Amino acid sequence: MTSSRPPRRQPRATSPRKPARRRASAKQPTQALAGLTDALDCFGEAFVLWDAEDRLVLCNRRYREIFAKSADAMVPGASFEEVLRCAVARGQYAETIADPEAWIQARLQRRREAAGRFEVFR
Repeated sequence: MTSSRPPRRQPRATSPRKPARRRASAKQPTQALAGLTDALDCFGEAFVLWDAEDRLVLCNRRYREIFAKSADAMVPGASFEEVLRCAVARGQYAETIADPEAWIQARLQRRREAAGRFEVFR
């Protein structure tokens, strides 16, 4: 009795160029984000994107201009709370003078309860 299955293929030998391709493709998201940031800088509105873990993905130049006192803390991977605490420590929000920690906690609570987008007008 003969089997109707095709014969098993032998695994291919990997080429030495595959790791190089992987390294190149690992750079593509970074290059894509840089290109997106450049594009967002052109349209004049402030823009920021946080991931599901509340870490900064990207923000444009206009966003950094509006929040200039904490702009240097706005690096990819920084948490919202880290950036917020930096801003409060540098006096970016006048309303925090009386009780900075209470203001930070209230702002973080509002953020946790928010759904969708949040707009700040200045």
